[in-house]
Amino acid sequence: MAIKRFLRLRQSLEGLFPERHLYIRSGGEMRGYVFSTNKQLLAATAVGCAALWMGVCTAAMMVNALAVSSTDQQVIKQRAYYERLNADRQARLNSAVAQLSATNGSLDELAASVEKRHSALAMLVSDFKGVPGAAEALKTNPPRLLAATPVQRIQATRMDQERLIDNAETFAKSRAERLRLAMRMAGLDAGNYTGRGASLGGPLIEAKDPRALAAVLDVDEEFATRIHRAATDMSDMRALNQAAQKLPFFRPT
Repeated sequence: MAIKRFLRLRQSLEGLFPERHLYIRSGGEMRGYVFSTNKQLLAATAVGCAALWMGVCTAAMMVNALAVSSTDQQVIKQRAYYERLNADRQARLNSAVAQLSATNGSLDELAASVEKRHSALAMLVSDFKGVPGAAEALKTNPPRLLAATPVQRIQATRMDQERLIDNAETFAKSRAERLRLAMRMAGLDAGNYTGRGASLGGPLIEAKDPRALAAVLDVDEEFATRIHRAATDMSDMRALNQAAQKLPFFRPT
């Protein structure tokens, strides 16, 4: 069966490439050339191989021209990375410039806010100056720095705030402790005369509500909490002082 197929293929090739004779006449002489089937097959094979090689080379050149090499891809990635980095830096720079522009006038506003807090503190502790010794301890000394820079105004005002709050707490605790000691010596319970539930800043503001106190005094809640603690100590001191004035023993000093 295989032999028959081989013979049939051979007959097909012989029919496609029959034996050919080529005659060339030159100078009165006649020369003849015979192209057998085998020679024609060899020539056709060589031509086919050459065409195939040329086709493969052409396809490879086209693929290389269209496709991006790994080096080019690395270069593209690096370029994209640096572009993103530059864009991020530019965005940060723009944000910083915008923030700087937005805070150009904030120093004056901050100085005014700090001075407002100081005024609120002075107004609150002024109610306790009727206690002996309180006027000197709670004496306010507002800084007069009209021509100073906002930073200097803020620093001076905060220093006076710290001094005033510390003096108020120290005076209230010292005075209250002396009054408690005198009441204990007289056999009285000082806790019955202190009113920690009293209101601060008005009848509608509870003593345990620094947020409401901050709203009334127009200050931040953290600062209002600190004022509330100092005012509570001073309220206890004033209550003990008023009770000591009514009790039937000599006023303690």
